Amino acid sequence: MEALSTVDVDWLLAQLYGFAVWLWAFWQTKFILGHIALNVVVAVAASIYIGEFLLGELGKFLYRKVLPYLLVFGAFALMGEAAQMPAMADVAFAGLEALLLASLFDNIKKIGLKAMDNRPEGGPMPIVARIPKAWTKE
Repeated sequence: MEALSTVDVDWLLAQLYGFAVWLWAFWQTKFILGHIALNVVVAVAASIYIGEFLLGELGKFLYRKVLPYLLVFGAFALMGEAAQMPAMADVAFAGLEALLLASLFDNIKKIGLKAMDNRPEGGPMPIVARIPKAWTKE
């Protein structure tokens, strides 16, 4: 127990600050935070639209979205840097963005807007632009 009591809190805070500054240097960090902010705005609009908005629930996005997403990205970026494979951060970024896009489309559907359907009347969608059926329940 004595080892735990001798932890230098100033050193620990300096390390956390250094990690936060290092993580902020990635453009992907800023993009993820912006995408989370967009998701929050659309989710609030959707919950107001369907009458389920609770102001007390709004603060939970910090530990449900922001911290987990940034910690996952930071862990992959750190592992990638340690293994001299910087593409690990890009892979984590792509995965997180896929999750955020799915969440965004779910919130857009709650408002009643259809997902991007730009096919000609009655025609098939191009393979590149196909949206999973789970996103476009009609």
